[in-house]
Amino acid sequence: MIDSTEVGGEKDEVVASLARHLESSAFRRSFSADALGALATVNIEAAQLPAQLLDALSPLSYDELTMLAMLNEKLNVSSPLTGVGCSFF
Repeated sequence: MIDSTEVGGEKDEVVASLARHLESSAFRRSFSADALGALATVNIEAAQLPAQLLDALSPLSYDELTMLAMLNEKLNVSSPLTGVGCSFF
């Protein structure tokens, strides 16, 4: 769980940017092989992300990142019942 004091403003934007990049198959493949290197290619510094998020995502395989991205995409769409979406990130 991410400490809410760490999230806000710039960190929210960086986390949203990471989530968008994880939609890309090429980025997921690169991230699964070298998380810090992949982040550098999209101009995200590891220090910009909540440490718990980076710790949770870094060891994931390409297939695990793909599943997470697919679930995030599905959950991020607003529910027709509530009008609210959610995100893993």
